[in-house]
Amino acid sequence: MNTKVSFVTKLYIWSLIFESLLYFVLGSQQNTGINTSFGRILQTITILLLSGYFISRIEFKLPNPLTGHFKMFTYLFLFSILSAIFGILTEGYTFRYVGNYNAGFATSAIAKFLRSAFVRPILEYVIYFFYITYFVVMPFYMIKTEKALFYFFKMFRRMFMIGLVIGLLDLLTSLAGFQFLARDMMDVVYVGFRFHGFAGEPRDAFVYLFYSYCVFNIESIYKTDQLLSKKYSLGIIGLMLLTQSASGLLGVLIGGILILGMVFSKVSIKQLIYGFLMAILVISFVVVGVLSSERIMSYIEVISLVYEALEEELPPPLVFVGQMNNIYPIWDMYVKAKNFNIFPLLVGSGFGSASVANNNWGYFLWSELMNPHSQIVRILYETGIIGLGLYIVTIFKQAKIHTIGLSDSKRKFFMYTMLLLIGMSLAHRSTTIFIYTGILIMTMTMYRKKIALLANQNLKEN
Repeated sequence: MNTKVSFVTKLYIWSLIFESLLYFVLGSQQNTGINTSFGRILQTITILLLSGYFISRIEFKLPNPLTGHFKMFTYLFLFSILSAIFGILTEGYTFRYVGNYNAGFATSAIAKFLRSAFVRPILEYVIYFFYITYFVVMPFYMIKTEKALFYFFKMFRRMFMIGLVIGLLDLLTSLAGFQFLARDMMDVVYVGFRFHGFAGEPRDAFVYLFYSYCVFNIESIYKTDQLLSKKYSLGIIGLMLLTQSASGLLGVLIGGILILGMVFSKVSIKQLIYGFLMAILVISFVVVGVLSSERIMSYIEVISLVYEALEEELPPPLVFVGQMNNIYPIWDMYVKAKNFNIFPLLVGSGFGSASVANNNWGYFLWSELMNPHSQIVRILYETGIIGLGLYIVTIFKQAKIHTIGLSDSKRKFFMYTMLLLIGMSLAHRSTTIFIYTGILIMTMTMYRKKIALLANQNLKEN
């Protein structure tokens, strides 16, 4: 505890905190090719500082990616490369109507280069490798003292509370027809009576709120060996409902299905009852969210017209235009499977291929790189059913392994909340699932060491 937290460790911690605070966007993809946020700038500075440190220490050895805690992520990455090879061979990266998807959108040479049809799929692999390395692996090496861990929890909670207060004030002023908090710093779009705080769009806030709840529970376990009280759960649920996020409710539904799959994998009377109660809770949460949101009900009213538009390759109902980037890839897989080509459904077409499908089917809607917002659509289209299953197992296994030593009820809590967070990150693309996984691995490793140390001290005293 007397060890000081180094500057580079603090910088790394702040880069993790700001990664999920999507309000702090400083540049758009239109100008830079990728979203430029305050968190990304901090990450770049951290990497530059660490690179100089490692170069000066010739004896430094990189961890073996095929052993230890992180080998499952390596297998997932290797499988995605196999999917890309299949995608190349089956024209998964071939455009039907346009040769480039940055026309009329990119305003700089770097943006045109990074968003070009050839470079963007490669960049998707670079981005995924960065997510795993920086968010999942590096916490294990960067936050390795108790003082650094406490610093992370303290700063994380502080930024959460500031965003919460400002978000609630914005929510209250919106009732009077005045809003001061846009979706991000570069944006002038306001979202109405929907909570979002510093998390960006309301759908981002939905995932961020639950992610924060999970982080607070890790902190509580480490410091007090107890989970948070129920009042925190009720408060988070209320804020999540105030986001009125359709993708968030879909994420809860996906997470609920994953939990039921886990419960029914080891069936007993007690588990059946628990699973039944969990199903009622999840369904009730989704139903309340749907019925209380005029925005979601507007989707339901015209959903029957979407199928007709897909069949005839016509523009969809106006209210669904913003969701078609999540629908066209699924439709493409359906059409291929209907023509007895099931391999894309099984192994996918490689990272970046979902945007190609969107431009092939939605060429009359946009002329820009258009990735799905829904992560489950991207993973399913780009790595298939096998890749989706591998993704879920890889992340869930971290909660299952690293909570060994906790009581049965606490361990189940972390496994269930991990499945819910997986469901939410599948419904809407979010890096919080990777950050939380890295924090969980790092914190629980330190927790087990602390418990072992206390046990040894008690043994000596006795």
